[in-house]
Amino acid sequence: MPSALTYPGVYVEEVPSGVRTITGVATSITAFLGRARRGPVDKAIVINSFGDFESIFGGLWNSSTLGFAVRDFFLNGGGQAIIVRIYQPEPAAQGEEAGPPATASLTAGALKFVAATPGKWGVNLRVEVDTKGVSDEMAKALGAALTKADLFNLTVRDTSTGKSEKYVNLTVKDSPRRVDKVLEANSDLIRYDGAPAPETVIKAEPDELGKLENDLAAAKKKLTDDQNSGFAAPALEDDKNKLTAAKKALDDKLDEKAKAVSDGAWLTVTNFLPVGGLTDKKGLYALEQADLFNILCIPPYRNPTDPLDVDVNLVSAAAAYCEKRRAMLIVDAPLDWTSKDKARDKFNDANNDNVGTRSKNAALYFPRLLQP
Repeated sequence: MPSALTYPGVYVEEVPSGVRTITGVATSITAFLGRARRGPVDKAIVINSFGDFESIFGGLWNSSTLGFAVRDFFLNGGGQAIIVRIYQPEPAAQGEEAGPPATASLTAGALKFVAATPGKWGVNLRVEVDTKGVSDEMAKALGAALTKADLFNLTVRDTSTGKSEKYVNLTVKDSPRRVDKVLEANSDLIRYDGAPAPETVIKAEPDELGKLENDLAAAKKKLTDDQNSGFAAPALEDDKNKLTAAKKALDDKLDEKAKAVSDGAWLTVTNFLPVGGLTDKKGLYALEQADLFNILCIPPYRNPTDPLDVDVNLVSAAAAYCEKRRAMLIVDAPLDWTSKDKARDKFNDANNDNVGTRSKNAALYFPRLLQP
């Protein structure tokens, strides 16, 4: 805005130049969509290495081609990828009203938790409640209605990765430290199951699997100590029987927990193109959460026993979306393209379009790569 001139003289006004520096943007950010063992669902997550993929999404998995595509991307010099995990709940078995739950559950006393994301990976979670270090002073600082007996600490461990989280001075009563609010805002591993009841009695103890693991560790220690002390064979035999029983109890409970939760079913086109997907930013359109991607890769997502290819409707929608986002779509060529002559003929056959798109922003990868 020009200065107001109030008296004669020489005035200097700086005018911004119309010249702007051209800022370079990345040209190799590749987005991948598909199944994974773990991780957020319908969220566009940026990763910078396959190690990130292993940590967040569980790494290679024989029930999905996604991990293998991401691994090969980084092995071939890829720098940054965006991953969208898509999850299809498992249908109910014959005679059942509903399929198995998507998330694993844990209880520590009267406190109930669930894994933060779907999949059997949640069976590896352990929680333990303790009251070490809680005080009346902290309770008063959190709210006049709270007492020392209302506070507890929570330790969460993922035994498959070694990752752990600890939260102190939690409560089930209305407070900034209410357990469900704190876990929702901070935890990558668990959530509170529902809303906590204010009358819940807090008890310092581990979850059910944690107790069984402690029993097994105690039985192993007892046997080792007795062996080192030179105990007679009858006493050692009793120790061995207790150790065997503790191991069986843990294995049976692990098996029960694993069967009670699902890794999800094979995907279909509706998982990528759900009703209201663009509005809700789900499926393919979860990529609306990403500012930029240059390549979109949709690895094969069907059951290997299913002879169908990537659905032509999905290829068409994905190609149109790539045109909108100025990106390039890459998918595998149809399975019946078994030679270059068949590929040429089928691609040029206007009366039998099994491609799904003629977009300049799409490429069919032929021949399909095969590896052991």
